[in-house]
Amino acid sequence: MKISAAAAAFIFVRSATAENVSETRKLSDDTYTVQAAIYAGQSVIGCDIDGISSVALNSLSSDYDVMKTGDGFIDIRVKSDDERAEVEATVGSPCEFLYNLEDAMKSFEDELVTSRQQEDWFSAYHTYEEILQWYKDLNSDYPSLTTYVDNIGNTSEQRKIPAFHVTAPKKDGDKKRKIWIQCQLHAREWVSAPTCMYIVHSLVTLYVAKDQPTSYLLQHAELIVIPIANPDGYVYTWTSYRLWRKNR
Repeated sequence: MKISAAAAAFIFVRSATAENVSETRKLSDDTYTVQAAIYAGQSVIGCDIDGISSVALNSLSSDYDVMKTGDGFIDIRVKSDDERAEVEATVGSPCEFLYNLEDAMKSFEDELVTSRQQEDWFSAYHTYEEILQWYKDLNSDYPSLTTYVDNIGNTSEQRKIPAFHVTAPKKDGDKKRKIWIQCQLHAREWVSAPTCMYIVHSLVTLYVAKDQPTSYLLQHAELIVIPIANPDGYVYTWTSYRLWRKNR
């Protein structure tokens, strides 16, 4: 049976209705290293890229840290006035100052400390170890709907890359479609991992609550989640360099 687009999309439009989504989990000691001072003197600027050549655009993407890009604009992190001048020369016009990066990091770190003192799991960001333990706990809570695969491969720094499966119990002859979700690929994009956790938690709680679209989806498909696809890079953002994007 074909899975409708509406049924497949429910995880984004219905997940906010999941019950007990703020389920309390115990946090381990913080392991985040304060890093705001690393970004002293740095800023993010916004540049208009309408009309610039593909060569110039590729140069910006390869030579600088692109924070955001969209239709006709690009936001770039610059470390000095000289670097800003280089970017503006490449673009061919002045760029707009958006924010001071050190101040932004201080604000983020203050919020991180405050949020991790709360009991609501989804109100804060979490470490690599905490995230893996969360998935193990969820598997213990819903063993008939989930499977935790401890390791599908090791990173270069020998960290485990686990996988997590969500589906309704199979019946004889069932052939389910596979839905692959890969989380936390870019190390610094922390929102990726909790987004996946929220989706997974919503799936199992809504299924138990006999939500019809959820039941239909899990009866006809199996969700395969890679909770943290880039463990080494993610850990590095906690311990050494918050804006690190790649693996190690």
